[in-house]
Amino acid sequence: MTRQVWTASVGDSPDEARPGGGRWAAARINLRTLNTIRWIAIAGQTITLLTVEDLVGVDIPLLPALAVTAVSLLINLYAVARRRRSPFLTELGAVAFLGYDTVQLTLLLLLTGGLENPFAVLVLAPLMVGASMLARRLVTSLTALTTACLTLLWALAMPLSWPASNGVTLSPIYLAGIWAALTLAAIFIATYVYKVAQSGRDLSQALIASQVSLARAQKASALGALAAAAAHELGSPLGTIAVVAKELARDMPPDSPWLEDVQLLQSQSDRCRVILADLARRPDAEGEMEPYAPLGPVQVIEAVAAPHRRADVTLDITVTGAEEGAPSPCRCRRNCSTAWATSFRTPCSSPPPGWT
Repeated sequence: MTRQVWTASVGDSPDEARPGGGRWAAARINLRTLNTIRWIAIAGQTITLLTVEDLVGVDIPLLPALAVTAVSLLINLYAVARRRRSPFLTELGAVAFLGYDTVQLTLLLLLTGGLENPFAVLVLAPLMVGASMLARRLVTSLTALTTACLTLLWALAMPLSWPASNGVTLSPIYLAGIWAALTLAAIFIATYVYKVAQSGRDLSQALIASQVSLARAQKASALGALAAAAAHELGSPLGTIAVVAKELARDMPPDSPWLEDVQLLQSQSDRCRVILADLARRPDAEGEMEPYAPLGPVQVIEAVAAPHRRADVTLDITVTGAEEGAPSPCRCRRNCSTAWATSFRTPCSSPPPGWT
């Protein structure tokens, strides 16, 4: 079995290795989407609070619960007014938005039975929304907040006042099981939704990068065709100038004061013919405009290892039995960075012989 040994110096962080700059702090999130979700939550909370006592016969502190919902209403009205000036939120703003929703729902549940309330599972809703659009560290923070809120619901919630005929008493062990189930669900949802959303973002960035590369290649091809056409059109008049210059140089006496000027004209016309001949050739005939170039084994491993770089990890790449600069079957865009290479993880048919 071949042992893989990596050798490389670590300079960039994983965020910097992402295509397109990669810093999630600059991301913009649509405020309209979050406003709509909150409007739905406010409507559902209000209807439930106003009807639960009549439908189920459970006595709840209605006025404090409606006050908590009214605060959300006022905040959402402010967010709607703000949206007219700036329709987007930064990631920190989105975390504050979703964090408040989590805390607000926790306060409602504290007043209405905590984990005994069937609606306790809705505490996971802001976390699921955040995991689909936020960076990993922010999703982790939101997950920690959700877990803390679930713990408060388990320990400090006011019990529900069930009707005497339908009295319900849940075992503390059962409540602990509900807390454990919701906590594990929060961690699972945050991890899974984040991974799926991240895969979609990476695919979108790779698609954008490929479109940019294709547009540049098409532009280069168009410029090459234009240069070839210009060289063809300029060839005839330049040939006439060269012939006239040769005739003048041949018929002019050696002591003529214009001889040097004619010889200069002749040399410059010859130079122009060489330049036009170079332009007339297809620029990509010798691979000069080829957008992809072969990579050596060291560059291939660096490209593959880039997503796993950390500040406290050193990747060592050792090449044995082959020249370090030997090309490999993988090809990457010319002058591309490691981040660009990882955006197009083109599989190698087989590694070059002699390196591990």
